[in-house]
Amino acid sequence: MRVQDTSGSLRLNAIAGTYVVMLGFDMDQADCRSLLGFSVNRTSHDEDESGYLTGMKGFAATDPGFARGAQYSTHQHPVQSFQCADYSANSSRRSAARRASRKPPHK
Repeated sequence: MRVQDTSGSLRLNAIAGTYVVMLGFDMDQADCRSLLGFSVNRTSHDEDESGYLTGMKGFAATDPGFARGAQYSTHQHPVQSFQCADYSANSSRRSAARRASRKPPHK
């Protein structure tokens, strides 16, 4: 299954297979200034649970000292790439994802 969605200048392409959903992000260059990355929250309707996808890259300023190879929530440590994947997807479950571009808080 393939899905495309746009919110402002943020565009998302999702390609779902049996066990993996590939996510590709696109954004106007002008809106990429100070962009930290992207966070993805997935809701499983069948299992009634929700949570942010995790990754292995974190920001030094918010890293509490996780061990090497630890998984970081994309809510606190956004994906720092224009593509990522959800490897915990399953074709027998109904789920939905919310995505957001993350920028530093205004000071």
